[in-house]
Amino acid sequence: MLVLLPPSEGKAAGGTGPALDLGALSLPGLTAAREAVLDELVELCSADEEKAREVLGLSEGLRGEVAKNAALRTAGTRPAGEVYTGVLYDALELATLSAAARERARRELLVFSGLWGAVGVADPIPSYRLSGGVKLPGLGC
Repeated sequence: MLVLLPPSEGKAAGGTGPALDLGALSLPGLTAAREAVLDELVELCSADEEKAREVLGLSEGLRGEVAKNAALRTAGTRPAGEVYTGVLYDALELATLSAAARERARRELLVFSGLWGAVGVADPIPSYRLSGGVKLPGLGC
């Protein structure tokens, strides 16, 4: 059985894991699409901060999210189940699960994401900002 989880706008900052490896994420059939969206997001956020804030719908107070997105390729990672925060992820208490339950969660929980498509809760990803409704200029989606 697969359980599909929504992403959260809130994400834990930083990560101590290695840089992103798209080929290591669950659902490898999404790698090419992930690469295209990631390239477009990094390019947008590296080129013009004001345009990026406008496209991403970020307030002045979230200006730092643009720089975070620009560095996604080299940023440290952590398991997706630790990156996403909020009521749902707090209630899951993934860190407190037994080894068997963690393994089952790894196999059966997927998080949908505007950037990654879908990732497993154990997939190493960096913290990012891209809401599902954002239309990236170079992709039209």
